[in-house]
Amino acid sequence: MSYDPEAIIQDGDIEMWELRQAANEGAARKRRSKKLRDDGDLNAAASACPHWAGYGLRGDAARHKSDPRAGEDGDRCSDCNSVVDDLCNGYGVKVIHPCEPKW
Repeated sequence: MSYDPEAIIQDGDIEMWELRQAANEGAARKRRSKKLRDDGDLNAAASACPHWAGYGLRGDAARHKSDPRAGEDGDRCSDCNSVVDDLCNGYGVKVIHPCEPKW
């Protein structure tokens, strides 16, 4: 079996373009979320945030950070500080407590 090296490069180029587009869209959502937080619209800010990273409230990270919701269900978004149902579910998250203030 032989492979067309040009086709492999094209596939890689397409995949890289798709990843770059996703990153650009996510970065734009983070900027929009920050602006909405700064304007005081916390529900819209939480909806705009991509919720890319965070930690579980039942884990050691929450206790280590002295999170006031440590031990509760859900995850804390590191970007907007919202509490969401599950950062890793892959289908979008449900915001439980939008953009809580830093403690």
